[in-house]
Amino acid sequence: MRGPVVWRWWASRGVLLLGVLVLAALHPPLSPAAAAALFLVESFPQSPIKPLAWLAPPPAHHPIALSSPNGPVVGDLFVPGTRLIPPPRRPAVIVGTGVRLDREQDRAAVRHLAASLARLGYVTLWPRLEAIDAGGWQFERPDTFVRAFGYLAARDDVDPERISLLGISLGASIVLVAASEPAIAEQVHTVIFLGGYFDLLDYILAIVNERAPYAGGDIPWRAGDDTRRQARELVQAEGLGQLRPYVETEAPLESRDALIALLSPDDLARLYRLSPAAQIERLRAPVFILHDRHDEYVPFTESEKLAAALPAGTPRSLLISSAFDHVNLGQEPSLELVVEFARLYGFLVGVFAALPA
Repeated sequence: MRGPVVWRWWASRGVLLLGVLVLAALHPPLSPAAAAALFLVESFPQSPIKPLAWLAPPPAHHPIALSSPNGPVVGDLFVPGTRLIPPPRRPAVIVGTGVRLDREQDRAAVRHLAASLARLGYVTLWPRLEAIDAGGWQFERPDTFVRAFGYLAARDDVDPERISLLGISLGASIVLVAASEPAIAEQVHTVIFLGGYFDLLDYILAIVNERAPYAGGDIPWRAGDDTRRQARELVQAEGLGQLRPYVETEAPLESRDALIALLSPDDLARLYRLSPAAQIERLRAPVFILHDRHDEYVPFTESEKLAAALPAGTPRSLLISSAFDHVNLGQEPSLELVVEFARLYGFLVGVFAALPA
């Protein structure tokens, strides 16, 4: 029976893909609907066709080097290919990943994301500390993205009023802190927050206790094995070795106060420095928030807390999605799949409407 299931899977994907491509064709080039459709098709590895490569020239890819208070920064810069009449200045996106990426396929995926954004018309930069790029365990620092912002703002081909930040998983949290920095807070155009934590102390408690603090209580949540491994390495590298036994043995911490009692004032200050919850009042940019409901790296409740805590008047869009459950080939098509992809498409239309190329 696997043959018919696979056939129906591809048939349903074909209908979805045809639909989004027709929708893209009915809109002017790089309209929000077209950009969202092309980006959605490009982003899912199961898509049998990748039309973005047909419709836009390949971007130029340049390595860059910057300095920062925390050490040298390296980056991959993607510049859109030349159109017949290129715009004098383009919008730009900074992509943040937060920690080291162990596998080459993960690094390739980030470069592919950046190249896809460049094909859609955005000068795109993926910066990270050289120490992280070399395989070191530590959190990325907000200054990395502040320096990247300054670099892009000084380029002749970038519109300094249209520089946005996009963060992935833990990188989303560090990007949000960077966007709240006084040096750039008034200039950041938009923040796209993909699956990060809002409160770093609550996130640590969630990993240790297998329950995510939420709305005055908590809900069950279990970190994946890779998440625990990453947490062990990070707490050790960041000089928080007193937390490692809790992360390793799953010994519970009774409360937030119990966690704070394990930390020195300097430890606590460093964690707050990496926690959006401690910086959120300084944020000025609109925020688009997307999270997988079954994320094993960060509980989706962190994104819900972020949306609720944003300053009054801050434009925001929140989508907690189950679409990412449907990327396995063996999953039989369903109405739920269509609904989830439609919601994801609608979210992306909003993102690209906020980021006109």
